[in-house]
Amino acid sequence: MHINSTIANVQSRPAQWLGKDYMVVPVIMAVEGVHNGSAGPMFYPANELQSSSKNWTGVPVTVQHPKDEKGQFTMAVNAPEFIIGHIQESLWDGKLRAEAWIDVEKANLISTDIMTIIRGNGQLEVSTGLLSEDEIIKGDWKGEAYEAIVRNIIPDHLALLPGEKGACSWTDGCGIRANKKKGRDSRTYRSWDNMIQRCTNPRAVNYKYYGGKGITIIKKWKDSFDAFLADMGTRPAGKSIHRKDSKKGYSPGNCTWATPKEQGKAKSKKNKGGDEKYMKFKGFKMDVLEQDAKEIPKFV
Repeated sequence: MHINSTIANVQSRPAQWLGKDYMVVPVIMAVEGVHNGSAGPMFYPANELQSSSKNWTGVPVTVQHPKDEKGQFTMAVNAPEFIIGHIQESLWDGKLRAEAWIDVEKANLISTDIMTIIRGNGQLEVSTGLLSEDEIIKGDWKGEAYEAIVRNIIPDHLALLPGEKGACSWTDGCGIRANKKKGRDSRTYRSWDNMIQRCTNPRAVNYKYYGGKGITIIKKWKDSFDAFLADMGTRPAGKSIHRKDSKKGYSPGNCTWATPKEQGKAKSKKNKGGDEKYMKFKGFKMDVLEQDAKEIPKFV
């Protein structure tokens, strides 16, 4: 299944990874709404897009949607010749955002148009390739009719579509765009996004400590980063979000920014419900709260 989007007016940057030159471009991959992709008009609810957000990190970036030797659409892993990069820093903040890391050499071999468009701040459509369990039910969302509701999204790839238009297009608010909006500090973003993931996403590595134990988030924070930012302010360097009463959820009256030392003083000796929990992964000690909700990669 494909949802289309767009890239334009980008704030791209060069980078190197494993000795190769990359161009890193911000992209909005999808927004809530009815998108008329390869399976017809489908409704993509915000909660389903949000649940899939972290799972997009690591998926391939391709030129067009991959096809097999018979010309049939296939998964990216079956057609590596289409792959020119990968997705990083995927998140949900009311839109499904990410960074597309594009291997410059591979992109130029397959389509010189892509780098020309990006470097010239032109408009470039993108399209998500994904698997899903669809709820076959007709309905209407803000005046747009749909044939089914998309559930349980499994990301496969993000396709760049030079010269084409996507279903979730530039006019819908999708595409390669600057992801950092005015007033939205990336450090504060990570704290907000991690808070939502650990409380609402059973796939998050630290969900069992939070959502799994009934820790909740006040609705206005869960629905809006702007509301969270207005109540909490920008996250100071060296501090993370701290619940004053570890038995209660995330809300303005129960949360503050605090250093690890300050949080340590507030913990009980048994460390029940504290926000500074750690885990060991392959010998490394990781702060599961503030290390961008790292998860073991999944392959489909």
